[in-house]
Amino acid sequence: MVETKSLTVITPKISTNLDVVKWTEAFLDLLSRSVGARNIPLIYVVRIEIEVDNDTPLHLPEGQCYTDKSGSIEQELITRASHSHPTFKEDDAKVHYLLEEATRGTTYSASIKPYQKRKNGRDAWFSLKDQYAGVDKWKRELERQEDFINNRKWKGNSNYPLANHVSGHRNAYISLVACSDHIDYQLPNGLTRVRKFLRSIECSDPKLLATIAQAESDKTMKSDFEATASFILPSDPVANNKATTPNKNDGGIISDANAKVSSVGGRDGSTGVDLRFHKREEYRTLSKEKKATLRKWRTGNPEAFEKSKRKALGPDNQHPNQHNSNKRQKTGHDKRGTSLTAQIQSVVDKKLNTLKEKKVTIEDPNANASKWFKDSMKKYIQENGGNVGSLDTIASRMQSDLDSAPQGILRTINSYKASKPQE
Repeated sequence: MVETKSLTVITPKISTNLDVVKWTEAFLDLLSRSVGARNIPLIYVVRIEIEVDNDTPLHLPEGQCYTDKSGSIEQELITRASHSHPTFKEDDAKVHYLLEEATRGTTYSASIKPYQKRKNGRDAWFSLKDQYAGVDKWKRELERQEDFINNRKWKGNSNYPLANHVSGHRNAYISLVACSDHIDYQLPNGLTRVRKFLRSIECSDPKLLATIAQAESDKTMKSDFEATASFILPSDPVANNKATTPNKNDGGIISDANAKVSSVGGRDGSTGVDLRFHKREEYRTLSKEKKATLRKWRTGNPEAFEKSKRKALGPDNQHPNQHNSNKRQKTGHDKRGTSLTAQIQSVVDKKLNTLKEKKVTIEDPNANASKWFKDSMKKYIQENGGNVGSLDTIASRMQSDLDSAPQGILRTINSYKASKPQE
């Protein structure tokens, strides 16, 4: 906080809500309200001209102690205060302390670091301004605000009220005024402002269209932005829909003041949020109140929520988060399966190497199936004193059971035992 002409104020700090370009305007305003050792506003420290023309005699109007160019005693002091006065160094240090406080904890503090030792506030100010708030930055700001005024449309088919659109045009014009102080730019007049504002409204609401037509035909309003905005705002369909009970197209009916959330979808009458599934990008733009309303509706109406989710996501009916989760889970299973397969393969390879060392011959059972069956049954019949002549018949029966072996083999052998004559 600093000592000012009438009250104590807080030093504006560079932040996400106050970018460095707009901060320069706020800081100059602070210096205009803060006084130095000679009770002169500190803004004289950072004025562009260092030298003061004391040779040219002043022509003061009668009964006035300041020139018409200055317009006030305060501005006369700011313009003519000397930078060679013994107290200037003290005022220069005050400006440096204010700059340090405003940039503390930001990346911009590095710009004033070289001037810290001498507490040179004037040079620190111009260094910071030239790096981050030069002419190129103001041109970029000018282009951004002109783009908003010329291209931003309001269609009235969302929860974005017309009052917010009016505020956007108002703030854009204020920024253009600030830009015109730093670059050569011709500000739009009242007629142009009103014309561009009304053309940015692309809404088919009959009441609003009638109001706009009336404003365009009025000689006073068509060149007065604030008067036009105040005249058409009561006809905003979005604001009027929020203030009334939802109609039949909203899907739900609110029967009392406490029943704020519809049970069958549609639009909530209190917050105006659509009671349905919202994709991630859309959900992030909602306010805390709308998110709370959606959570309450989702908890009480899971079936309606799932239905809207399937409709929003299409046939796959899978949320991107769920899809990624399943993908990660599947990838995890694939990795574990691959590891298990490698372990099994290692055991099999080790067993095969052991068999090779023992010179055990492993025959392909499919290639030698017929010979194997015949030899086995021949040995079995001989050991049991059977008739070897029936071997071909038995082998043929066993050959038909190859697809279901070894169960087929057992069934064939058991069948043979049952049909074998007892001795």
